[in-house]
Amino acid sequence: MSRIKPHTHEQHVYVGEKLARKNGHRNWLLDDDERLQQYYFEGLNHNKIAELLDRSPASVRKRVSRKGYTRSPRYQRFTTIEDMYIKRHYGIQTTIEIAETLQKTVGSIRDHAIKVLGLKRRYLGENSPSSTISDEDVELIRLLADEGLTGAEISRKMEVSKTHVYALINFTRRMNGLPDRIYDILEYQ
Repeated sequence: MSRIKPHTHEQHVYVGEKLARKNGHRNWLLDDDERLQQYYFEGLNHNKIAELLDRSPASVRKRVSRKGYTRSPRYQRFTTIEDMYIKRHYGIQTTIEIAETLQKTVGSIRDHAIKVLGLKRRYLGENSPSSTISDEDVELIRLLADEGLTGAEISRKMEVSKTHVYALINFTRRMNGLPDRIYDILEYQ
């Protein structure tokens, strides 16, 4: 049984070009590609380029697509300063406001915040649509708890449910991240 030898890339290209010529097609030469690139980035449309290169508009469109040419601006990466701005304001300002400030699209801000920066899709503190009390009231509840009042007493005085008060006292629900002071366990040994 004879085995067919594998062909090299050059052999595949040669056979492909030969078949293209046999079927009446013209191959794109290096000079054609250079002129195509020049005309395309000068802003000429496909029909005009096709006329100048003596090719069909469909052939020009296909070659432009294969080469990856585009006149629209490519995705612009976020700078470190923009990342810091998004981290600081996401959840406090709307994505529309952040997008206007950074001159980016709302979708790009939202995607970058969630997928790249790992931010959650929610507002914090009194900016939250489900917020029932202000940020100052949250701090007051925590201060009252530090001074020795029970959750039930605070709940009656502030007219807030006990479960909400206990969640705030125990930092289950956080207003803006971690408390100001994080205690080191080794300090108390």
